[in-house]
Amino acid sequence: MIAFDTNVIARFILRDDEKQANRVDAVVARIVDTGDRIYLTTTVIVELVWVLSKRYRFDRQDIVKELWMILSSDYIEIEDREKVRSALESYASGPADFADYFIGVQAFDANCALVMTFDKDLLRDPRFLEP
Repeated sequence: MIAFDTNVIARFILRDDEKQANRVDAVVARIVDTGDRIYLTTTVIVELVWVLSKRYRFDRQDIVKELWMILSSDYIEIEDREKVRSALESYASGPADFADYFIGVQAFDANCALVMTFDKDLLRDPRFLEP
C-alpha cells in the first residue's frame, strides 16, 4: 500500500499542474495494475476538503461528489472509512464544515454525549452545545 499526501490526491483530482498530474496518473496506473492500494489518512481527507473549498472554491455539492468517488474506489483505502462516510453524510446535508462534522463523529464514536462548540452552524444539531 502507498500513502498519498494531500497535494498528490489534489493533483489527481484537480489536474491544475498537468506535469504533476501525469506523474500521479502513472503511479495510480501502476497501483491499479499490480492490485496494490492507495492509502489516505483522515488528515488528508480533511485537508483535501479544505483545499477544494477554500483554495479552489468548489461548492459543497462538487466536494461531496469527489469524496463519494474516493470512498467508492476499489483501489483506495481510507483510514476510518466509516467515520469519513458518516461525516460526509452530515456535510452533504448540513451547513457546517466537513472538519467540524468529522470532529463530531470522532467524539460520538468515543462515547461523548455532546460536543461543545461556538460554531453557530453546528449548534443547529442538538448533539452540539455552546459552553
